[in-house]
Amino acid sequence: GLEPVRCPALLLVGDTVHVETELVAMRPSESRPRNGILTFEHRGYNQRDVLIATCRRNVLMLRAADRPEQS
Repeated sequence: GLEPVRCPALLLVGDTVHVETELVAMRPSESRPRNGILTFEHRGYNQRDVLIATCRRNVLMLRAADRPEQS
């Protein structure tokens, strides 16, 4: 789920937004050994590179060792 969403600056009509995503944590799932829990931090900036929004998101994903091979 999403952890606290912060909006430190206003987003105005006509602004151009770009977003960065960073992987900040990962750990094995205790209840699902074939999966891992990743934490991403998302940051949104306006055209002047002013930080306008941040949040963290946790996701459950299949671990790399358990993914089927692609050909």
